[in-house]
Amino acid sequence: MTARLATTTLALALLLAFTVLGRTPTAQEPSASLSSRYASGWENDRLRVRTISVSPGAQVPAYANSDAVLVFLTADLAGRMPAAEATWQPAGGALENRGHGRVDALVIEVKKSDLRGSGTTPPEALPATGVVDVRVLIDNPQVLVTKQRYLPGTYAFPGWHFHPQDTLIVYLNGGHVGQPYGRWGLQRVRRGDIDVVPANAFHSFANPGIDPLEFLAVFPK
Repeated sequence: MTARLATTTLALALLLAFTVLGRTPTAQEPSASLSSRYASGWENDRLRVRTISVSPGAQVPAYANSDAVLVFLTADLAGRMPAAEATWQPAGGALENRGHGRVDALVIEVKKSDLRGSGTTPPEALPATGVVDVRVLIDNPQVLVTKQRYLPGTYAFPGWHFHPQDTLIVYLNGGHVGQPYGRWGLQRVRRGDIDVVPANAFHSFANPGIDPLEFLAVFPK
């Protein structure tokens, strides 16, 4: 009887832990890939994400009135390899392709907000069983963007944490990644795929694959 009671107590404790750490998977939960889930872009009250493809000599004036983070998936607007994976584009600057080839990029518009004080948690310099490299690419009054690199076999647990606002993830290379918050199994990602960690959702990242995992984390302030 004592052993059975202990087993039952342990099972209930594990169930409670998984419920607290994230959403419990259900049979109705969609299993669509990230590329199809966010094929038409994504938007909340602080960020708006669009994919652009700009021919040589063409401009994209629709984004000239918004501050934005640009993530080039090919060459940059001058036809060169980008100096960094993400660059800051102040409002009013024209997006013109001055190179000789087509430019594919993500435009992450940062919306103006009167809400201040919610802040953001520090970059994800998490305790981990492997090596995690975190670099700050953009840090201004509106947004923090970090580049994170997880070596193969890196697990961030027990580094579970949360952010007060939705966090945007932009994957820089392909492979498999552990579901970041409360979903079972692995998901296939490719360069340019995005994912969103909801506000106040306990989460961590892991790289169970055989290649390094690199992504950008975009934290609105």
